[in-house]
Amino acid sequence: MLEASLIKWLEEKLSPFSIKVFHNKPAKFKNNKTAKNSRFVTVERIAGGIENYTDRADIIIKTWANTSYEASKLAYKIRNMLVREELPSNIYSIQIDNLYENRDPDGEMGRYAISCYVIATLGDE
Repeated sequence: MLEASLIKWLEEKLSPFSIKVFHNKPAKFKNNKTAKNSRFVTVERIAGGIENYTDRADIIIKTWANTSYEASKLAYKIRNMLVREELPSNIYSIQIDNLYENRDPDGEMGRYAISCYVIATLGDE
C-alpha cells in the first residue's frame, strides 16, 4: 500500500525528532491537555486509482503541533525531505501541489497540510 510505504519512510526520517506518524489523528490528541507540546504527522489518501500495476494517489500529509508556526516549520521540513531525499523504492515520484494552513477542526492544535500526487508500483499486499 502506497500510504504505508510513505508512513514508514516518514517515521524513519522523523524518528530523530521524536515525531510520530499516523494514518489519522489519534483519539488521545483530541483533548487540549494531551495535545499540549505534541507534534505528529498524519498521512491520508484522498483519491487515486490503479492502472497497469501503477498506483497513482492524491495524498495529504498533515503536520500537527502546539502552534501554527511549529506546524508550518514541520510541514516545510517534510516538503523539503520529499523533494530532496531518496524516496522508498516503490515510489516513482512525488509532486508537491500545495502547502497550506489547515486548521484543526477541534481548534486545539496548529495544523498544516501538504497536498501531493504520488506515483508508485503496486506492492504485494
